[in-house]
Amino acid sequence: MGTFVGLFVLGGASSLTLGQAQTHRNTHLQLRLQDEVRATLRILEREVQRAGIGLAEAEAYGPEGTVYISPEPPTLNLRHRLPDSTEGTVQLRAVRLREGQLEMRVNDGGFQPLTDRSLLHVRRFDLQIEHHPSHPVHETGACAATPTLVERHVRLQMEAHVRGDPHVMESRTLALALPPILLTPVCP
Repeated sequence: MGTFVGLFVLGGASSLTLGQAQTHRNTHLQLRLQDEVRATLRILEREVQRAGIGLAEAEAYGPEGTVYISPEPPTLNLRHRLPDSTEGTVQLRAVRLREGQLEMRVNDGGFQPLTDRSLLHVRRFDLQIEHHPSHPVHETGACAATPTLVERHVRLQMEAHVRGDPHVMESRTLALALPPILLTPVCP
């Protein structure tokens, strides 16, 4: 009878220890996942904020602009010129989701991993650029057309889970304001 009680207590203690170890493991994985997602979004925030720096108006507000999304697969594209490079080439960045991993391309090089494939699997990476025409800018002159200030916002949403355990997941949204664009109508 004593042996039975001893085995029962030992089994209960082992079960409690294993439960605590699993909880500790999940907490540790959740913290690592949060750090990875947060660091990735910090990199993207920095790159989006640099978009348009050093570009002439024609470069910044051309057909592609400073920030644009190209389809298939949806790719966030960013353009800027380095501050110490007045005649240098325009710097290009691109970010895309491919097979559960975020990748970044710098200039004409190939895409490089931005997230750690061994730790996480990115389920979703949504990209949106919103354009909000703001108040007209009143100018005096011979032209009756009124320029309009357009406010732009970028919204990135990333959802990822720990590779091998889809229950440990993290979802974050990054919303940034871009420099506004002044659209000046052409006068006849």
